Amino acid sequence: MKKFFFLSLFLFFLLKTSKAEPPIIKAQANPTKTTIGQVIEYQINLAGPNLKNIKIILPEKKEFFLENPPGKKEEDPNQKKIPLYLIHNISKEDSSEKDLPYLSIKMKISFYHPGEFFLPEITFLGPDKIKIGYKIPKVTIEGLNPTGEFQDIEPPLSLKGNYYRLFFLISGIILFILLLFFLIKYWKKRQKEKKEKPIFIPAIKIFLKEMKKLNGEKLIRSEQIESFVVGISMIFRKFLSNLLSFDATEMTSDEIQVMIQKKLPEKVYQKYHQDIIKKLQLWDLAKFAEFTPSKEILLENLEQTLHLAKFLSMETEQKEPQNGNL
Repeated sequence: MKKFFFLSLFLFFLLKTSKAEPPIIKAQANPTKTTIGQVIEYQINLAGPNLKNIKIILPEKKEFFLENPPGKKEEDPNQKKIPLYLIHNISKEDSSEKDLPYLSIKMKISFYHPGEFFLPEITFLGPDKIKIGYKIPKVTIEGLNPTGEFQDIEPPLSLKGNYYRLFFLISGIILFILLLFFLIKYWKKRQKEKKEKPIFIPAIKIFLKEMKKLNGEKLIRSEQIESFVVGISMIFRKFLSNLLSFDATEMTSDEIQVMIQKKLPEKVYQKYHQDIIKKLQLWDLAKFAEFTPSKEILLENLEQTLHLAKFLSMETEQKEPQNGNL
């Protein structure tokens, strides 16, 4: 009787504290430092509930010019002739899955004035018509000839009566061709000796693919509770392993908590570690204790786990392959 009371109290606390996180907006540019006319890839990711209620206002694909501050005369006569930047392409991609909204806005842009500039702001309006703010990336644009020095121009080559120069020119071309031939031959030989480099797949993509294969909602509704909790527990542990470079598949919840505290950034750990441990503990209770959660609790747990994995992936940048996953 006492055991049932404590389990009921735990589930009540879990449901009361599992409120949906507000939408996350994250913007990034690549590269952040370049030269005039080079293309910059600008991407904004949005994840969280109620994205359908957010109005997104995208800029037009056109040229944008520098504007003078009010009351200040135009100093550069080319200011209205040469655009500040040009938007080549802009698109919106919806990667949502079931009840988990996830959007990506991608833009290709190039600047034509040197200096430091913020990238164009994408306007997001909430249901209350209030603008939702986010951190806009800043880029540095350098001129092609920032010092303004004149370049030396070699006079046209005159071959009349200059046989030695012609001989050395032809000899140099022949030597260059021979050197290039042996370099290509050496490079091909080295390529055969090297193993094919593994293709890196982000941890979140592996997680979502395995969750789709598990089909947790079908298992829950058909009362295959043990298959669901065993499957989702192992898939989530693999996700943590791939994301943070440690093997969580054979660890206890306490051991995992110690490892994620070491691996996660401090702010991300403080924000998500309780949710991670609560979900692991619920699955362990369902697997090893004489306790079967209701369908409603498990369906909500499934949705929250998908949310949690998406947020962890967005806030934990994964730039290199982890554990050799293909």
